[in-house]
Amino acid sequence: MAARRRARPNRRRAHARGVTLLELMAVVTIIGIFVALGFPAMGGVLQDRQTARAAEEISNLFRIARSRAAATGAAHRVSAAATSPASGRFELRTALVNVGGPTSSCTTPVWTDTDSRVLQQVDLRTTGTGSLAARGIQIKPLTGVSSDLEYCFTPGGLSWVREGGALWRRPAGSQAMGWELYQVSGTTVVGLTRVVRVMPSGLPSIEAK
Repeated sequence: MAARRRARPNRRRAHARGVTLLELMAVVTIIGIFVALGFPAMGGVLQDRQTARAAEEISNLFRIARSRAAATGAAHRVSAAATSPASGRFELRTALVNVGGPTSSCTTPVWTDTDSRVLQQVDLRTTGTGSLAARGIQIKPLTGVSSDLEYCFTPGGLSWVREGGALWRRPAGSQAMGWELYQVSGTTVVGLTRVVRVMPSGLPSIEAK
């Protein structure tokens, strides 16, 4: 009986022993391997989110321009400057108020700092400013769309387009303007490509491919 009593504490100490240094190093190594394997996938997810966010912000410029034109009585213009393929800059401006009231015409302003004001921009250039600048997001105008495009909205709901500094014109009945946005790692596109389309009515849409 005495021998059994003495053996019980020994068994308890055997079951309660701690983890050895070798076992701990093995666990840390396994965790490190899983983390290293997950880094590329995590990077791709983050890059894809940045592209999706850029597409959404560009789309919002057109929504804001359309609604503000109706609300303020002033013409609003969204301009896009992008070469194919390259980073670019999208800018929303409002025509300044003159003596007689808001400038409601898209064709009257020259859209410089003297007759218009910048409200918002999405700058994707490597040397640009803003949270999306220097993120490696590239822009490619859709087939038939100029790399230098302006889209203007009047308070009455009309939309006008101008490409490459030419004359303002009404968009064709089925003509959609737009751009592809994507990120490249080396020669490989990372994540999904986002396509921002603007219909003749000025309503934007986003699709992934």
